[in-house]
Amino acid sequence: MALLTICMCIYTLMTLTARSELVLNAETTTTQILENANADLTGRVAIITGGTSGLGQETARSLALLGCKVILTARDHFKGNKVRSAIIRDLKHHPLLKIPVAELYRNIDVKYLDLSSLQSVLDFAKEFWRE
Repeated sequence: MALLTICMCIYTLMTLTARSELVLNAETTTTQILENANADLTGRVAIITGGTSGLGQETARSLALLGCKVILTARDHFKGNKVRSAIIRDLKHHPLLKIPVAELYRNIDVKYLDLSSLQSVLDFAKEFWRE
């Protein structure tokens, strides 16, 4: 699962930067990539596992900035909602935000998911397809 996510991120970065003069290196930020990409992910849905910290959180932030509906999965719902609030607070006044702020609140959701539990994965999948 993690390998698939990494491959998808690399493909997305390659696709977004192929149309620009941006050179990727160790200091390249997601904001720089997004500024050069002119991408719009409105209407797309991304499920982010590990979205409450590190790369997962930054990925959720970046996808939400581009208008993507983001589902943050977390074992700790409190922590997930805290990250959701932080992302919204960071993006509310961001110049690259592709959607109205009111829609940003609807586009970031937190769902319980414990990847070490098959029952949790099945419950999450059933709920996801119901919505």
